[in-house]
Amino acid sequence: MVWRGCGGRDNTSKRDALAHMVTAGAPVSLVADEEGEPVAWCSIAPRESCCKFGGPEPGSVAVWAVDCVLAMRGLWGRDITARLPSAAMDLAGERGADIAECRPLDSDSPSHRFVGVRSASAGAGIGEVERGGSRHHIARSQLS
Repeated sequence: MVWRGCGGRDNTSKRDALAHMVTAGAPVSLVADEEGEPVAWCSIAPRESCCKFGGPEPGSVAVWAVDCVLAMRGLWGRDITARLPSAAMDLAGERGADIAECRPLDSDSPSHRFVGVRSASAGAGIGEVERGGSRHHIARSQLS
């Protein structure tokens, strides 16, 4: 909910805002499981729902954003952090997205590791377009 910029700052408000989105049927995320247990999570939704990514793309181009990738500690460094965004991009394409976008960090960045790192984005086929400030990269992949 950090990138979505809605729902307030406290955990209860964020949880309530996310629950409202799910109840309303809005695209939210994918969950990866191992042997029936959830082990990783990836947020994927139309970019306009991610207020801090900017508004809709000019024209009729549908851009979806991968704005958060989380995995259980024991899975860090495994390829799930690349496979899950790749699966999220496939889902976005199936739901009409033309482009998938994310804002990964360099591997040695000191903060916000939950947005993913550049190596995982590259592994998912998302190429860097430009820098998004001092720590973030803006990476995009054409889906259709």
